[in-house]
Amino acid sequence: MADETSIFRIHSSLHCGTLEFFDVLRDRHGEVEQFSIWLTDENLRAGVQVYPAGAMCLAAYFEDLAKHWAGWDGVKEWAPWEQGLVLKSTNDGRGHITIDVKLHRYWHPRDWTVQGTIFTDAGLLDRIASDCRSFLKG
Repeated sequence: MADETSIFRIHSSLHCGTLEFFDVLRDRHGEVEQFSIWLTDENLRAGVQVYPAGAMCLAAYFEDLAKHWAGWDGVKEWAPWEQGLVLKSTNDGRGHITIDVKLHRYWHPRDWTVQGTIFTDAGLLDRIASDCRSFLKG
């Protein structure tokens, strides 16, 4: 069984959707080289490997969302240089966070793109940020 810090999940509060990060691979210095991700929803399961230069920026992204839990203007976006994963988050100012997720397998002869939405509550952002940091630190 996997250690809970080796998997990071965000469950959608409005439907059965889940964004799950797992299988961290590290370089010889302990830095994150890649991780895998699944986006699941009713009748959907898609996954990619993500190669994030400076992976801790993902933790900083979720920490920034948590810091501004009461609301922000526009869209906050995170994407690694290779664009296998794109996160775009909005906050309605009433405690509801929308995370639009785009997975893209671009390096394969049959590349594809999948998009989905994870809904969460502002009160969960601190836990999401903490879980992400634990996941990336291992």
